[in-house]
Formats: sequence, C-alpha cells, structure tokens
Amino acid sequence: MSQDSFNETRAELFEALGHPMRISILAALESRPMGFAEIKKSVGIESSGHLQFHLRKLGGLVQDARNGDYALTDGGRDALRVFRTTTVKTSDHTFIPSRVYRKYLSAIAILGLLAIVLTGAIIVEVSSSTAQSSSLNDQLSSQRDQLDSQKEQINSLQSQTNSLLSQLSQYNQVILKGDIWLESNSCPPSSNCTYTASGAYANLGGRTANSANVTITFYSAPGPAVCTRTYSLGSVAPQSLNHSGVFICLGATSTPADSITWGFAWS
Repeated sequence: MSQDSFNETRAELFEALGHPMRISILAALESRPMGFAEIKKSVGIESSGHLQFHLRKLGGLVQDARNGDYALTDGGRDALRVFRTTTVKTSDHTFIPSRVYRKYLSAIAILGLLAIVLTGAIIVEVSSSTAQSSSLNDQLSSQRDQLDSQKEQINSLQSQTNSLLSQLSQYNQVILKGDIWLESNSCPPSSNCTYTASGAYANLGGRTANSANVTITFYSAPGPAVCTRTYSLGSVAPQSLNHSGVFICLGATSTPADSITWGFAWS
C-alpha cells in the first residue's frame, strides 16, 4: 500500500470514529448483527436518513450481512477495542478531533467579537446617559438596568470563552491507548518458558509521543510475575493507529503465563 493510500485510509478511520453516534452504533453491533430498525431503537436515533448517513461513514467498519442485517467487520472490532481500553496509562483528557478544534476556534472568535461589540455599546450608552438633563432620570434608571443585564451577558460570554480555551489546551496532549493480549507460552521440558504477546495501540492526542515504549509483565495463573520486559515503540504520530507486532519475553522459570499487564511511557 502506498503512503498516500495509507494516509487516506487512516484519515477515513478517524473521520468514521469522530462522532459519538457512530461509536454507539459500533458498540450496539459488537455482540451480534442487527437490522436497520433494531439499530435505530438501540442507539436512540429517530431519523432513518441520519442513521443511513452514519452507516455510510462507518464504511469498512460495518458490513451488510446476507440476511439484510448489519455486522461489525474485523476492522470495526479492532477500532472499538482500542477506544474501549481503559487500563492503559494515559492522560485524563479527552481527544478532540481536528474539525471540533476548528469549531472551538470559530466559537472563541465569535464570542470575543460579541464581547467587544457589547462593551462598545455599554460605553456609548453610559456616555450618552450622563450627558442628558435631569428630566431624563427615569430613562437613565432604565438604561442602568439594561447595563447590569449586559454586564451579566459579558460575564457569561467570558466564562464560555475560558471553558473553550481550557478544552483546546487539552488537544496539545499525548494520549496513548492500546489493547495487548497473551498469544502463547512455549515451555519445553526441563527448559524455561518463552512468552509471546501482540496487540494494537493508538495516539489519540494532537502531539507526537517521542521515545514511546510499553512495559509488559506476564503472570502465572496462581501467583507472581514470571517475565517483564520493556519494548520500544519509537515516535508515535498524533491521531495514529498502529499494530504492535509480536512481543517476546524469555522467562526464568518453566511456569506458563496466564495473564499480562502493560503500561505506556513517552517523553
């Protein structure tokens, strides 16, 4: 596959998963295939047109079954597994897609413009009111009430702006998530075991994870760890989905592994 084709496929994947309704559709289809009407009821969407739109966006993640039902593809299950993993070391922040990022910037610009316009209107009204005669005292009192109301609006707009800026700051984060599973144990007679694992991982943040690595620990069924090793992942680009390949750990005992844990680190 060429680099352009790979980038296009990756962009389509993140676009497909960039809406919470489409994540809900994948979750609904995880246990079994469903018909169109059953999906509508399960995810709580009323418009058939909206559901058809989201199904088209899910492309290679959802396929039509022979009986007319919709089912997850292998790619759909892999993508859902990555997004559902919560045992991985990661930031407490939520990933913000680039199109939402642009909307936040537009919203901040609009709110700032409104604040400037309202502030200018307040200055004009105050200057005009103080220049009028005492016969306009009643009107001035009314204008002061309006001024208080406009000040409250400005405070509200400022609060919304601060909230949006806070959310935007979260975008400049490394957010590594993944799912790694035990593949096999190789324990020849009178020899130490060799353990293998594989999986997938993604950087959902907007910043490259430099010198990233994952530490995997293999555990025996009844007791302690039997093998621990750290594997280098190199630089993990933002908004990227990657397959880990095979992780191999040479044990010091002949006890098979039953489970694993893992954790990510980066600079």
